[in-house]
Amino acid sequence: MATSSRTRTTKSEPKPGGRRGLVTSRDYPLEESIGFLVGVTNRKLQKVLDSRIAGSGVTSGTWHFMRVLWQEHGMSQAELAKRVNTSAPTVNAALRKLQAAGLVVLDNDPNDGRRWNVHLTKKGQELEEKLLPLLAETNQMLGAGLTRAEVAEFKRMLAILQANAEAALG
Repeated sequence: MATSSRTRTTKSEPKPGGRRGLVTSRDYPLEESIGFLVGVTNRKLQKVLDSRIAGSGVTSGTWHFMRVLWQEHGMSQAELAKRVNTSAPTVNAALRKLQAAGLVVLDNDPNDGRRWNVHLTKKGQELEEKLLPLLAETNQMLGAGLTRAEVAEFKRMLAILQANAEAALG
């Protein structure tokens, strides 16, 4: 079958709409939106994560901060925000929750009185040995039915989506 000189529209790309080239929901169903699908997946994964770590003082909203702090604690709030790829207000809200749960303490930075450094408490440090094995099992469960190569390809594609999003933001 010969292809025309026009660009073919794949199923995952919106088709030009009717009036003035507008794209409508008929032309581009919600279920074909990468952002929608990633968002739904993220919300489902957060529910799974919350069910696995319930009662620990950590939630899906604070989980990534703990993961970074388990690798290196004592960093500033700004560095923590950078490593988790989030905003300062989000870090502040998460740290308030983690402080209330007795998992972190904030200390004045000795070199810069305007900064606070985040340290895990003993309780926060001990959670690593308890929670990480649960999440390793969870990742295995979530990847059921996928080969190692497929998981690697999925991660590669996510990295591309992230890079494209960064480029779109400037």
